[in-house]
Amino acid sequence: MSELQLFDTHCHLTDEQYDNYGEIVQSARSAGVNEIVIVGLDVASSIQSSELADTHNLYFSAGLHPCYPEQPEGTLQVLRTLHARPRCVAVGEIGLDFFWHDTPIPLQYSRFQSMLALAVEFALPVILHQRLSFDEIWNELRCVDLPQGGVFHCWSGTIQQAELVLADGYYISFAGNITYKKNEQLRQVAAMVPTDRLLIETDAPYMAPGKYRGKRNEPAYIVQTAKFLAELRGVTVQEIAEITSSNAHRLFQSKITNARS
Repeated sequence: MSELQLFDTHCHLTDEQYDNYGEIVQSARSAGVNEIVIVGLDVASSIQSSELADTHNLYFSAGLHPCYPEQPEGTLQVLRTLHARPRCVAVGEIGLDFFWHDTPIPLQYSRFQSMLALAVEFALPVILHQRLSFDEIWNELRCVDLPQGGVFHCWSGTIQQAELVLADGYYISFAGNITYKKNEQLRQVAAMVPTDRLLIETDAPYMAPGKYRGKRNEPAYIVQTAKFLAELRGVTVQEIAEITSSNAHRLFQSKITNARS
């Protein structure tokens, strides 16, 4: 067993690429990844994320991704039920995406606004997805008072955008794509994020880091991202593990306390 204590703040174990959940979780724990948030993308995956979290002593989030199709009647009530569960630590994955064109933009806005309202209602942090939509997402966030703030997951923005969200108290999370050669701007941001606002994730099964690139990602591989980030910032991987896990606990603190009790 690894001596590291890592926290994967964002993965999608409900993806169809997985079926051996127990093996994936055991592999992660053997690598030192003891805490994981399984992130919901729609009603079905949010329900399944809750079930997996209960089964494997993990955490989950429930939300509506901007790129997913119309949801069944009663969606908001189902999500309310999920958000009230002890292991639900966030509303997410939510946001706006102007890269893909599967979901009409008005529907994306309506969905995003309803999810932000749930975050306020349940005093939960948000897990934010943005693609070619930073300004629009930022405008929406400025219109609400989120009691627990949130995290911009799998950061892909500029240093200037990072400075904006950090000044407003948001966390920034980095995934395996920080290791890709073309992402020098991403590494510049990762080097400047204050210690107390830094998170890491896998976004599994996507964004496999370094030597695993092109393969199905999984939570155990976050160790590679942690090592890369440690070298980038001139600290030890143990320090990165401690820093990012502490930050994750702070972000998700109220629900993690409930889930452990």
